[in-house]
Amino acid sequence: MASKGYISRLIAKHKSTIINDLDVLKVLPRLVHKSVLTAGEEHEISSHGDSKTRAEVFLDILSDKGETAMHEFCVGLEDTAPHLLTSFLLDNTGKC
Repeated sequence: MASKGYISRLIAKHKSTIINDLDVLKVLPRLVHKSVLTAGEEHEISSHGDSKTRAEVFLDILSDKGETAMHEFCVGLEDTAPHLLTSFLLDNTGKC
């Protein structure tokens, strides 16, 4: 089981790439549907006009969520940003 600390470090390591490459609005619906994020968190993220700011806020929230949230995020990346998922998997030794 991956610890929150490990997940936070993994996200921090890839933060710049995620901020630049991920359209957070494409993964939010899945994470809300899977109860990883609340409607309030979705609104907090979506309310920012700049995509990079949305990604930063999203990553700050995700970092505190734990292994299940990270897993659902990785599953969401399969469709929205598979190159980011590949980066995680190469760095993550199969924990996604």
